[in-house]
Amino acid sequence: MNAPASTAGQATIVTRLTAQIPSAIATIGVQGPRAVEVVLAHAKTRAKELRIGRIHYGTWRWAGDPTVSGEQIVLCRQADDLVELHCHGGNAVCNVILGDLQKAGCALVSQRDWPSQFACPIARAAEQDLIQATTDRAAAVLLDQLCGALASSIEQVIQAVESGRSDLAESQLEQLDRWSDFGLHLTEPWQVVLAGPPNVGKSSLVNAIVGSLRAIVHHEPGTTRDWLEAQTAVDGWPVALNDTAGIRSSDDALESEGVDRALGRVRQADLVVLVVDACRGWTDVHTNLIASLPERQLLAWNKSDLSSLEPDGFPGDWKPIRTSTVGRPGVTDLIAEIGSQLVPRSPPENTAVPFRHEHGQAVALALEAIKSGRHAEAVAQLRMLLAPSWSGKPQRS
Repeated sequence: MNAPASTAGQATIVTRLTAQIPSAIATIGVQGPRAVEVVLAHAKTRAKELRIGRIHYGTWRWAGDPTVSGEQIVLCRQADDLVELHCHGGNAVCNVILGDLQKAGCALVSQRDWPSQFACPIARAAEQDLIQATTDRAAAVLLDQLCGALASSIEQVIQAVESGRSDLAESQLEQLDRWSDFGLHLTEPWQVVLAGPPNVGKSSLVNAIVGSLRAIVHHEPGTTRDWLEAQTAVDGWPVALNDTAGIRSSDDALESEGVDRALGRVRQADLVVLVVDACRGWTDVHTNLIASLPERQLLAWNKSDLSSLEPDGFPGDWKPIRTSTVGRPGVTDLIAEIGSQLVPRSPPENTAVPFRHEHGQAVALALEAIKSGRHAEAVAQLRMLLAPSWSGKPQRS
């Protein structure tokens, strides 16, 4: 991690610098005038002092019982007032160490409040979001933005406008705008909802895609009363799979509430997989669901290993995907099609990608202003993204 600016004279702060998800290794940062002191109070190491730029090995002595050697750690002092502590990436271990440091007088801060070396607000935002990235492909795109891809592109647009080349500026903004929705999902996973009547195999499909038993599966309809979310990755991009309650009319108040929530998730989804039981075929429930589906939608002809029925009887230009959770054809084709629907084209290396809501909003407003001949307004919108004192709230004139 890069060393933030000095905090001499300020409180000593601590945060977890790596994503707050279970992992092999986690990094905790301690910064401030007492950083070295509080770390050495708990770290058992052969070194009498922590030298800048040197790696030290040791163990963490728990505050509950300092005589017991605890977690193995690696220490590195990055600056006079900055120490990085590397430990096992389990949440339990990290929380104990953070708790010990708080008891020693450190103030716990969020990753977004951790001081950054970057003056450009876009680079600062990319640094913060990079910590939260849960897949390598998402992290790679954010790293490009940290290295200046988005900021440089915005500067080029401003130069094009100021030099009288509004046509070039409009083209560049349209390119940025095309990546806005994609950029938002680098840290906010795409929401994929599996929907359909009860007992068509939605929970089994979620479990098969994720590869673990996350949803309760039972032959009785109505088992899932609420929606369940499973975090995974599809083609290297972060995805949240939502298993919803089976949609049907019911006198059971609890089940009816689950159905209402399922319909709400369907309307908010980035992609809906409409699941049909191949043994029963298309039903009126599926027909009624069509009006609620978003633009991106797939049809899974599930349990196809148990039925000789051909996938037909449904309206529109559906291209059903045969699936099975216990045999062939499996779920490989469904996973591939989910990835293709969500990210039909991934950005080449060093592509400028607006990755926060405020970036996309400013680009959209600037594009609208350029098309309307309000060039000064477009420049003002874009300059706000680069201003160190930027509030993060683009304004419409």
